This record gives sequence, C-alpha cells and structure tokens, in this order.
Amino acid sequence: MGGVRRRLPGRMVHAIDRGVSAGGNHSGGRQVGGRRHRLAALSRTHGSPKRKFGRNRVAPGAASMIGALCERFVVLCGRAILRLSADCRVEGLEHVPRSGPIILAARHVHHALDGCVILAVVPRRVHAIVAVDWARPGPLRRLVDRACRLLAWPTVLRPDHPGATDRDEAARILRRATRDAVALLRDGRLLLLFPEAYPNIDPHWTPKSDLDAWLPFEDGFARLAHLAERDGETRVPVVPVGFHYRCGRRWQIVVRFGAPRRLPPDADLTRFVAEIEADVRTLSGL
Repeated sequence: MGGVRRRLPGRMVHAIDRGVSAGGNHSGGRQVGGRRHRLAALSRTHGSPKRKFGRNRVAPGAASMIGALCERFVVLCGRAILRLSADCRVEGLEHVPRSGPIILAARHVHHALDGCVILAVVPRRVHAIVAVDWARPGPLRRLVDRACRLLAWPTVLRPDHPGATDRDEAARILRRATRDAVALLRDGRLLLLFPEAYPNIDPHWTPKSDLDAWLPFEDGFARLAHLAERDGETRVPVVPVGFHYRCGRRWQIVVRFGAPRRLPPDADLTRFVAEIEADVRTLSGL
C-alpha cells in the first residue's frame, strides 16, 4: 500500500518500560515538519483490574474535559517542537490499527522528540508509560505526576535509576501503573512503551553512551499484553516502532511502524520479546 506524503506542523514522553536509514517494512511515507525506565518484573495481578485510573475512570466516555484539553495541548506542543527542531519522515503508519487495544513498542533515542513524533503522527489518542524519577521528589515530581494522571499516562520509577532511593515506593507505583495500563488496554486504548527504558539523548542520566547504543528489551510490554488478555476477551497486538536519527542543523528523523505481532498461544514471553526487539532493530536500520 502506498504511503501519503504531506507536511504536518511539527520533549514530552520520557517513558517507559524497562522493563536510527534502511531496513524494515516501510511502504510509502510522509513528511512531518519540525527537529532502562524499567517496567520489568511486572507483578502479576490476579483477577480483573480496577476500572479506574487513579481517581479517574478510564472507561470509554468517562475521560474528563480537562484531560481532553490537556491532551490537545500536549499534542500541539509536540508539533511545535518538531517544527522548530526536526524534519521527520513517517513510514508504515498503516500498520497502526485505528481502533482497539494496541501496544507500540518503540526504540528510545531522544528523551523528548520520540514522544513528540508519536503524538504528532499517530491518528488516535496515545497513552504513554512515563518515568518520573528524573524529577526530584517534591513539588516538581508531584506536578509531573498530576499532569500525567490528567492525561491518563501511567507513571513509574525505574528501580535502577541513580536517583532511586525507596524501592518499596517504586514497587508500589509499578503495581499501580500495571493496573492502570491493563485497564487502558481492556478499554481499547493505545499504549506507548519504550522497552529499552532509557534514551540515547537525555539531559539527565542515561546508561547509553552514543547515538548508536542499544539496550536489551525488557519484557514489561509483553507482560502487560498477557495480563490484559487474561480476561478472555481482550486481544492486544504489539506494533514495533523503529527510530533513526541523523544530526545536522536540524534533526533528521525517520520513524517506521512495522507489522503487528500477537502473543503466541503458549505465551512464551521471552521469544516474543526477542522477536519484537529484532523487528525494532531492523526498522531502526541497525
């Protein structure tokens, strides 16, 4: 299927799961104007998750007007940042279903622009799992956490982050994020995760040393899909997303969406994670 090329007005998601121009499935493309969070070891919850996102219901039709306005503001900000700092080509967007539950498992290159690109080009509401450990405990972290909850974006603390101090708190927040993420998927939402957990480019600490560095995928995204499907009704495809960055006066970004994969009947998560990771590497031109 041929892609459509057009210009879209082009720092946001620092998210994510721990657990850039050749290669991959890239039929067509379009031009967009503009420049280890670890969700690993997800606790297996028993029974159906609560149908709430913190204090706000996630059920369809229950999203607050404030949340919708916040989402629109974030998308507009993302497009403005892209317009100022990068040129982006999008390929394979037809692989992203327009409705139903889905997980985007993406390479994490830039702490902000990756999320801006996804928000700008995906034609449906995006919910991202966001690590907030880069914000010091106190008013700033509470503000970031509150903003994410208005957007229905689950938040986590990466246990291996240098700023991690309270492992019990990290585990509690991870359990909450797991419940919220599963509820989102069962409500037919799109969930964005970065299974490497850390970006290559970040003003804060990252274990990656250069633009080509790669961290092994953690299995959090696969566990979330597995948990969501335990109700016997939900089916969660995972779409691999590759990023390729080239530095210049403006960032040159290529984002490629690959064909979705489904969890195998035997729920072999290790093999499934390896397959998604291989897809993302190919789509990223690595």
